[in-house]
Amino acid sequence: MSYTRPDGQRPDPTPATFGYDPARALNASGTRTPWGLIMTIALGVPSLLLFCVCAGFIGLYFAMPEADRRLAPDVDSTPPSEIVVVSADNLFREFVASESEARQAYFRRVVEVSGTVREADEFFGIYFVTFENDLDRETSVICQFSPEYKHQARAIRPGDSITVRGRCAGWISNVSLEDCRLSN
Repeated sequence: MSYTRPDGQRPDPTPATFGYDPARALNASGTRTPWGLIMTIALGVPSLLLFCVCAGFIGLYFAMPEADRRLAPDVDSTPPSEIVVVSADNLFREFVASESEARQAYFRRVVEVSGTVREADEFFGIYFVTFENDLDRETSVICQFSPEYKHQARAIRPGDSITVRGRCAGWISNVSLEDCRLSN
């Protein structure tokens, strides 16, 4: 007597094994199992997500302006010809007038800023100096001193006229300079 499956096909004459037959994707009853689909989803979906995330980061990198991709220079080793000299008041005015143009001109560049000190503060061992400006009492140019120059920052008092050299970090609720030190 021969057995015929419900789909009209005759079973393979090889004996049925218990469980899954990986060579033919058949289970013990001789019907197809969705293991290929399960494995495609289990491996394919995470791979596709990883690819999309990587492609997104690459796309964002090339979509950002040239100024954002520029490597941050070392404040001490920047040649004098590449240092941008500006007053704190003018630097602040340029960012208020057009942040995008000012960012193009100053972001990640070494800037030498002169002006009158409004505040000199320390927060958690980090020293900040805020310059006065004619436009706004709440926001201004803020300089974060490098830890090795904290002895300089401790000597600064409100009302002092100083010149600070640092790297422009752009507009972060204020015009921010980082890695600062007093300039000669």
